[in-house]
Amino acid sequence: MARPELNVDGIVLNNPVITDSVRLCRLYINYLQEKGFEINYEHSHGVNTHCKAINSALIKRCKTSKEADGLVTTMRSDIKKNFLNDSAIEWLNGSDKNCFIAWAFIRRYSKLKANNNNMIDIIGVNDQYSFLNITDNPTTHEEAFNFIVYFMDFCNYQLSEKRQIIESIKELITNGACFLKKLNFINEDDTVCVEWSWNYIADNDLSLDFIRPLNNYLKFHSVFSFIALWDVEDSKKELFLLKMKGAWRQKKLRMDNKNNKLINTYISKESKHMLGELMDKKEVTMKKVLEWAIRSEYNKFFNKK
Repeated sequence: MARPELNVDGIVLNNPVITDSVRLCRLYINYLQEKGFEINYEHSHGVNTHCKAINSALIKRCKTSKEADGLVTTMRSDIKKNFLNDSAIEWLNGSDKNCFIAWAFIRRYSKLKANNNNMIDIIGVNDQYSFLNITDNPTTHEEAFNFIVYFMDFCNYQLSEKRQIIESIKELITNGACFLKKLNFINEDDTVCVEWSWNYIADNDLSLDFIRPLNNYLKFHSVFSFIALWDVEDSKKELFLLKMKGAWRQKKLRMDNKNNKLINTYISKESKHMLGELMDKKEVTMKKVLEWAIRSEYNKFFNKK
């Protein structure tokens, strides 16, 4: 931890900034910089180095120990008023889906604020993103989570409003769980399905201006995020998802049948029943069972392994 320092004029900082929180360090630095303090630090350095830089700036700028100690007390009090504790945010760090839904919620929320001419200082202003060293279009879980943390730390909202945003996100995730389950046909590793799913949403002229996925990982989570945020009646959302799943089934069927030939024939009721039992037992389609049976007999007849 940083220790009290002594400047050349004999000013002792009796109430130094000492913390192991990176978030608080950033807020202290921002607070003092807004008051004209020059603080020399690097984003990549640890909290001890940041605390030392803050304390050095206080001693250098303040004329007396009383002035410096008083400023630290006021700064802590001002920041604490609207500081959202780690426990209120950290639960988002344990789930990619929840984290990206929260990120998309905040991005969409900020867009609405911008349209109403009530812009939050940090959100929607590219210079602010650059200044805070964060991206408004994350490609990893870490970037999305950092965006959420920065938003909660630097937006000009009261603590009660920040808590309400978190509660709204929790409610959104809870209420949307049944709809998100209907997207279980999308496998993140299936890049074709992920790309198709995202394009399906885009092709239906749904509002996507706040989400601009750059890779397969983000497209996958953006599909879930959009469905969670889509503010329509449940019946309309359910119908959309039903049509979407059906459209993918047809798309996949066409892809699977690209090198296949159609055959028409009649079989006995008994054979049809046995075919059905094999399909259930193997949990595969009729096509798979027939191909397996034909290949098995073919190999036996021609002595192939």
